[in-house]
Amino acid sequence: MDHRHNAEAAKAELDAQMFRGRTIRVRFATHGAAIRVKNISPFVSNELLEQSFSLFGRIERAVVIVDDKGKPTGDGIIEYENKKSAMQAVGKCKDGCFLLTSYPRPITVEPLEQKDEDDGFPEKTLPRGPQLEKEREQHPRFAQIGSFEYEIGMKWKEYEQQERNLLEDAKRKAESLRDGLEAEIESLMLEHQTTLLRDELNRRQEQLKEMEERHYHEINRRREMEKMRIEEERHDMMMMENRRDHMKNQMQQRPPNFEGPQGFMGPPQMGNMRPGAPMHPSQVPSMMAAGPPGMMAPPGPGFYPPPMANMNMNMNNGPHKMNNFGQRGPPSHGGGPGRMGPRNQNFGRKRPRV
Repeated sequence: MDHRHNAEAAKAELDAQMFRGRTIRVRFATHGAAIRVKNISPFVSNELLEQSFSLFGRIERAVVIVDDKGKPTGDGIIEYENKKSAMQAVGKCKDGCFLLTSYPRPITVEPLEQKDEDDGFPEKTLPRGPQLEKEREQHPRFAQIGSFEYEIGMKWKEYEQQERNLLEDAKRKAESLRDGLEAEIESLMLEHQTTLLRDELNRRQEQLKEMEERHYHEINRRREMEKMRIEEERHDMMMMENRRDHMKNQMQQRPPNFEGPQGFMGPPQMGNMRPGAPMHPSQVPSMMAAGPPGMMAPPGPGFYPPPMANMNMNMNNGPHKMNNFGQRGPPSHGGGPGRMGPRNQNFGRKRPRV
């Protein structure tokens, strides 16, 4: 049926009716895909229970059973849409340890024992026969003290008391065992947490050690680089000092009135050069081979003449600026005394010292 009230109306209409000479018995159908869950933590709700067991199939209803005060009893009921999902949940949880919370206590799952608590056992459903008549010969009563019925009844009461005592003793032993197990589990969990913290501490110490080693290597590398840079600078300075000392010694070894050989920067070399034009490197050896009277010859090996561009710059700047070689005044681009070469009246003469 689609709704419970429709099922109740159909049951009231058809139950105990005669159909083809037989009495019809109508009862509510039990849920064949329901399971019972035990050992549920008090921190598990209906929603968490449904979410956890939806792993095995689609669920119609999941509920945690509580007492009259609303306190969880540790049991729950789950109803699946099909029986296959219910059996799979029972088998998986029986073979493994299914945990719902952080506390490592597995739950227990078993098929739900179906009971009819709605209709009970009405009189019309009793089987008729001699046994029924024999049991109904006497009405309900209290047994008379000292009678045979009383003695038999007391024996049953003694048995029930012994059973309760045994169950209570077993319950106390089970609770004692459970308390010991909980204490042991608590100790194991504490030891496990300590081991995890120790491992984490060792891991972090190893990381710190590696970082310190990398930092130490980086500092050493930088120190080596700085040392190499200082050594290179010192070597360059020594080379410059050696070169300067060599040039100084060569200058000191020359006579005081030393004049270079004839032909220094004569017409073959300088006649075709424009004032301020740079000198080609191929012209340096031939031009430095000899010079006119009064001009200083090259100092010899180890001397590096300055570039002509710098010479022209020095000649065209300063308090004694010269526009053309050997003559003051404005530049002259035509023939005459301002032109470089043999036509210059100052050609071959010694430059005045300033």
